[in-house]
Amino acid sequence: MGKIKPYKEQDSPKQTAQEPMMATYHQSAIPMDDFINSIPRDALVEALLFALEENKAGHCISNSQIESMINERMGWK
Repeated sequence: MGKIKPYKEQDSPKQTAQEPMMATYHQSAIPMDDFINSIPRDALVEALLFALEENKAGHCISNSQIESMINERMGWK
């Protein structure tokens, strides 16, 4: 093996904020009401009927059960 060739020292640019960072919010291309109204009614009806069937069959988890599962997994009491 030959000699070790160290990296050349580089001047790192100083990190300073030139202007305060501001969050910018913009409207989406489609307003929410228009988006919801664009969903076919029969698709919404089918989704609702499916959710009701799953609920009646006991294939759902209550909010309190979800909260308990999250608390347990995160180690919270």
